[in-house]
Amino acid sequence: MIVLQPITTQQIVKAITREANTSDLISVILTEEGTQRTETLTNVSFLSNLYYVNFYLTFSILKEDNIYTLEFIKDELFASLKSRSTNTENISGTNTILQEFKNCESLTNHNTDLNTTIHKAKAYCTQQDPKDFSINNSTYTSNTDDTQFVTL
Repeated sequence: MIVLQPITTQQIVKAITREANTSDLISVILTEEGTQRTETLTNVSFLSNLYYVNFYLTFSILKEDNIYTLEFIKDELFASLKSRSTNTENISGTNTILQEFKNCESLTNHNTDLNTTIHKAKAYCTQQDPKDFSINNSTYTSNTDDTQFVTL
């Protein structure tokens, strides 16, 4: 489970994704459980490490003690149009830039055939420092019973 803090500044989320290249455009959909309230971040910055990916996320709807679903999506259509725009030349030889990215972006957020989910996870929002966070809050203790079992 990912631990988020109820702040409106940038947070780093580490995830082991199915795939993520530095040329990919990634969107993140945060859905609050219970109310189904969502927030979508597009063109998310991330840094690939050896075994995991650091995502740099800034949310505005986080509330303490709520559970969320995070879905990381690779925007394939949007990335395809972006790569074509940098390599296309018009007749006079100058680069042509496609200006319709915003329209394509809204298209990709709703058409799952054009997107690939690269990671999905649950997140819990709390003020506690993520390094000190414990889901059981010291209420679970180990069993002190010395019961012995005989197996045949």
